[in-house]
Amino acid sequence: MRIRLSWLFLFLAIIAVVLSAAPAAFAGAKTEIRILWIGWPDDQIKAIFDAVSAKFPDLDLKVEALPLAQIVPALEVRLGARNELPDIYSVDGPLTASYAVRGHLLEAGPVLGDDLKNFTKAALDQGTYNGKLWSFPYATSEVLTYYNVDLLKAAGVAPPPLDTSQRWTWEQLADAGRKVANPDKGIWGVVIEQADRPYQILAMPESKGAKVLSDDGLKSKGYLDSPPFVEAIEFYQKLYTTWKISPVGVDSNVALEIFGQGKTGFFVGGTFSYNTLKSRYKDLNFSVAPHPYFAGGKPVTPTGSWHIGINPRSRHLKEGQDIVKFLTSDPHMIAFFKLRGYPPVKKTVYAALPDVFNAQMWKIVQYELNNTAVPRPTTPGYREYEDILLKALKDIQQGGAVKATLSKAATDIDNELAKYKQ
Repeated sequence: MRIRLSWLFLFLAIIAVVLSAAPAAFAGAKTEIRILWIGWPDDQIKAIFDAVSAKFPDLDLKVEALPLAQIVPALEVRLGARNELPDIYSVDGPLTASYAVRGHLLEAGPVLGDDLKNFTKAALDQGTYNGKLWSFPYATSEVLTYYNVDLLKAAGVAPPPLDTSQRWTWEQLADAGRKVANPDKGIWGVVIEQADRPYQILAMPESKGAKVLSDDGLKSKGYLDSPPFVEAIEFYQKLYTTWKISPVGVDSNVALEIFGQGKTGFFVGGTFSYNTLKSRYKDLNFSVAPHPYFAGGKPVTPTGSWHIGINPRSRHLKEGQDIVKFLTSDPHMIAFFKLRGYPPVKKTVYAALPDVFNAQMWKIVQYELNNTAVPRPTTPGYREYEDILLKALKDIQQGGAVKATLSKAATDIDNELAKYKQ
């Protein structure tokens, strides 16, 4: 009997140790979800995921936010490990094909089901590869010409018109920028928000009629170094080297700050910056006008933005799908629009806020989305395309020979794209 009691006491002791070592496992621990998100302002990210936590109190959200310049390289490393982390992540729209072809995305279409019909065509196109939707549309974008009312007035420059049919040309914008610029006071003429990224800059050669990649997305030679592409980028270079009205080598956050602090007359930037400017720089007197185009060319504006991806290797696929369905639901999409100001990716959100979208700025945006907006090219090698072209644009800002730099970039890109050919 004593032997049996000894064994009983030993068994109870083992159970006590197990319970003390892992109390959460026996107390209904929350399921941990790892999320890698684009580095928007902290208060905006907090608002987004506070709402998710309120909807799913049994989930423990571990959200890591990385700046634009860091998130894509970080995802390359983490997804390349081909393990279960992160569970959910921000997808730069044109990278959808690259992630899908390498097995980094759970197919999105079946998750959204009947709600698919409520998304705009452009948003769905951005997340589609080989006829299937792989990334969940969350945000899209448009780019406007912001201007500092006080600086223009002081320089005797009439502001650009609101009417899209009378939009300024790039030539007019540069001319006005030269009049506003005042180096002695640290005032720039024109600052482009994402000045070295294809997202914004491709609209310039496209305005001159250039194609930026072959139809199959696998060849850039003959496109990036074509005459209209070179002409557009030669103009772009003059902003930095000849006229010196644009600052070299600034990222999007610094560009926004330059405008916010009243240090540039014009800021060519995304609609996503509008709410930030209003809330962060309350003394800034600014307005907006349509995106410029080249004289003799056609208006082309950048569009496309962040989608959401679910890692197909996640151990929490159901929870991930529930989160993403919530994030793309109408009530959250309305709240997200009010928070960050991206043009909605759902037709139902436009319908729900008619008074908002009747405002002049949003009339411009809706016109652009329906008439001038061109997304970045679809290719499984977009990451390589962007990385190489980004470096070329940085070099060109600093005075690199335009045609030679673009020609080399095209060769380098094609060498990378070759691995995607069947």
